[in-house]
Amino acid sequence: MKKSLILIAIICAYGLTSFSQIYKFESTETDVEKPYQEVYTINEVCYHVFDFNNSQVIFESTKSNGEKTKVIYPMKSWYKDGVTYVIVVNEKGMSEIWFSPVVNNLGYDLIDGTRLACYNITKVN
Repeated sequence: MKKSLILIAIICAYGLTSFSQIYKFESTETDVEKPYQEVYTINEVCYHVFDFNNSQVIFESTKSNGEKTKVIYPMKSWYKDGVTYVIVVNEKGMSEIWFSPVVNNLGYDLIDGTRLACYNITKVN
């Protein structure tokens, strides 16, 4: 009986550490890539929180005039493509959000085909 309880405790602890993850990033530049249009860059500080504990992605930005934006996207599902996590949203105009904790790779794909590619990315603790 004691061995079974220990095994269950180990499995639960493993599950919590492998699935309880939050990734936080800051970016300072975002390229807006619209289909068949010229790419333009927005220079503003943005925060991106990938909260797998609560199945949500939080986007926050502050524009140069001090205006703040915060959007919370639900994670409908997600998968890994190599070292990149792809979060399926399909809500609030967003199709997918993708990031990699290993390389500076973070962006948002909107339902209308627009891609927001973030640059100057740093991991936040």
